[in-house]
Amino acid sequence: MGVDVHILVRHNFYELDNFEKSMQFANDTIERIKRELYINEEVDHFELYGVYNEENKWAEVEFKIPLLDLWLQLRRGYWDIWTGYHYCQVTNKGLGRLHLADDAFDVARSIGQNEAWYCDEFIADEFHEDILENFLAAANKRLGITEYPYSELMQYNDDEFPDPAQFYHDSFKVIRNEFAEIHTKCGEYKPTCINLVGNKYIRVAKDGNLNLLNRGNFEPLFHGEFNNIQPFRGRTFLCKKDNKTALFSCDGQQLTEFATGEFKWEWAKGDPVNNNTRIFIYNKKASIRVLATYFKNGHINYTLLPYNSVLVKRKPIKCPICKGKIAAIVYDEPTPEVNNIAMREGGGYIVNQGNPQWRCLECETKFVRDEF
Repeated sequence: MGVDVHILVRHNFYELDNFEKSMQFANDTIERIKRELYINEEVDHFELYGVYNEENKWAEVEFKIPLLDLWLQLRRGYWDIWTGYHYCQVTNKGLGRLHLADDAFDVARSIGQNEAWYCDEFIADEFHEDILENFLAAANKRLGITEYPYSELMQYNDDEFPDPAQFYHDSFKVIRNEFAEIHTKCGEYKPTCINLVGNKYIRVAKDGNLNLLNRGNFEPLFHGEFNNIQPFRGRTFLCKKDNKTALFSCDGQQLTEFATGEFKWEWAKGDPVNNNTRIFIYNKKASIRVLATYFKNGHINYTLLPYNSVLVKRKPIKCPICKGKIAAIVYDEPTPEVNNIAMREGGGYIVNQGNPQWRCLECETKFVRDEF
């Protein structure tokens, strides 16, 4: 089902007819979220957007929480949060937790609330001009609002789709207890989110700095603290310190050196045989390029590529960039360590060095054999 799920979280602001007050309320909310979730970034990273709708005579204001990749739209008495999850993903719990409830809990807790509601995008759009109390009353009359069946949904596999109610209320009873238990086990660290980073790490803070604790043994991943730690794409994550950023695998393996510049990603050509997902992760300023392949069994393969390289299935006849001649690259005494710089671990990742096999004699473009 391609219908998106929305999260509704209460607040006490209703004056959408006043643009300045609406923008100020959004800014104040951003600052609170930054403090509670320890997001050490400027407001601009939240992509705050606001415009006054002359037709409806109210402010249209929204922003993004970069740590959680969620968009919050300001409504009368509540935040309407677009998740990107479809209703067929209400059982999605790739790391053993229900992602939808985790996201709602982290947002609600960060703005001082202890409950949320879930509905589909059509209901959210139909009642978006109402204040929250009227919205809930109308939804309850038409659909009935049921308590979010957290324990029941945990029994389903990710690819199973139970018959869901169209409107849920979540009091976070289960998650609040789990978060309180985590808090007691973190010792001198303070957990900032219920959402895990990578496969097994809790994002924690101490003295204003960030670190990651292993969910199994609550040992810190790093011996030094960082300015920012956040998921990047899939279960890969970024760590930032001293204005430099490094890319880490889902299991905490450092993939790149700390470097200046911004990490971005783009889709790579997929694997048509096995239908695996692939993306390029790159930092243009630092000339870093990584190919990440997400296998259906949960394993992830990271291949470190030369920045100016091209993936090919076989040796090109001519350079596709400049039509120059292609020559083989010969390496002295190749060792297993050259082609495999990290072994598979329990969480399932492999880091390969994507050594180019050929190069263009004219423009020096390098070509790496595509193994997938």
